[in-house]
Amino acid sequence: GISFYRLKQIDLNGSFSYSNAVPVKYVGTNHGQVNLFPVPVNQGETVYLDYKSISGSEILIVLRDIQGKEYYTKTHVIANEDGLIGIPTNSTIPKGIYLIVAASENQIYSQKLIIR
Repeated sequence: GISFYRLKQIDLNGSFSYSNAVPVKYVGTNHGQVNLFPVPVNQGETVYLDYKSISGSEILIVLRDIQGKEYYTKTHVIANEDGLIGIPTNSTIPKGIYLIVAASENQIYSQKLIIR
């Protein structure tokens, strides 16, 4: 079905504001799939994102820590419906828990990644 989401931003002085509500339609897992491996990954190794049946011509990959700091952002061109994208976890990325988000034109996927 359709769910509605909005963000609440809280400033350092305690004041807050809300973003506009955005509708999100859940279409199930039959319309594309993303798998991440190996998980966990050792610092300095490459983690691979395996995508299947992703619609669109590009996929945006973003790696963020649990505080929201971005460590990797890159747009990859999709040559066919199934593919593999390597994401380096070099020494500038500290050990910890991260979230990898993969977004195409109308789909978004996220998975937790542990770098040890």
